[in-house]
Amino acid sequence: MNNNWTLWQYFLTVAERGSLNKAAQSLGISQPTLSRQIHSLEVAVGDSLFDRSTQGIKLTALGEKLIPNVLAMSQQAAQIARLCNGESEQIQGNLRLSVNEIFATDYLANLLKPYLETYPKVNLQIHVSNAAANLDKRDADLAIRMFSPTQQDVIAKRVGTVSGGFFASQDYLERHGTPADPMQLFEHRVAGMDRSPEFVDAAKKMGFNVKNEDFVVRTDFYPLHLAMAQRGAAIAVIHGKIAKRLGLVQVLPFLQIPELPVYLVCHRDVQHNRRIRSMMDFLSAELPKAL
Repeated sequence: MNNNWTLWQYFLTVAERGSLNKAAQSLGISQPTLSRQIHSLEVAVGDSLFDRSTQGIKLTALGEKLIPNVLAMSQQAAQIARLCNGESEQIQGNLRLSVNEIFATDYLANLLKPYLETYPKVNLQIHVSNAAANLDKRDADLAIRMFSPTQQDVIAKRVGTVSGGFFASQDYLERHGTPADPMQLFEHRVAGMDRSPEFVDAAKKMGFNVKNEDFVVRTDFYPLHLAMAQRGAAIAVIHGKIAKRLGLVQVLPFLQIPELPVYLVCHRDVQHNRRIRSMMDFLSAELPKAL
């Protein structure tokens, strides 16, 4: 007895088509090849399964007897294929995404619902830090970064840029006035960084020599900058789209803050992982619309 399902599939196709030529076309193989395979099956069974004549080909008594069992085999094979395909199509397991504070609170929070509903079996872990996660040590599977990666073992995709400026609430400006130039700006309450050199480095690139100590109120927790600006407590450096959404007014619009690139980054060893790829593809489509 031959347990090769492929040969039995050939047998069933010939029986259904009633012709070696038609069956061969359906299977995508040549007629001589199919004829040899059917002969091999008959040799293994020890009896003829088809009667061949000038009128065509038809099942023998043994062939007729085997049809119900082979049909059952076919149905079982199809069910197994469906189950395997279904499992392979399910994207599940842990996925660790690294983002900075502003992306976590003001971008991802508005984007993630469709992803989580599409992939309910993904356990999404979001690592929020302004420090870059170490992808070599697998601190994260995927990261959103606002600087160009320099490591050779990572894959990076640029998905857009963010522009920013100095913004304040209308209430703040009515109470304290609007600065007319950069010198007047620092006579106001401007939110700055505490220990991070981020603002100091950016100011130097713009030709300004400032220190963290020059800012009246300082915190490295950037969402607090937004909250203070929104509530009229300070002027803050904010992404343009976020400021617009919060209803803030731009101060010194001629003072252009350099745009920052936005990259999706993963280690090249995991770039084809379907779980990681699902998030990469999702963010590649959605982030440019949000930026």
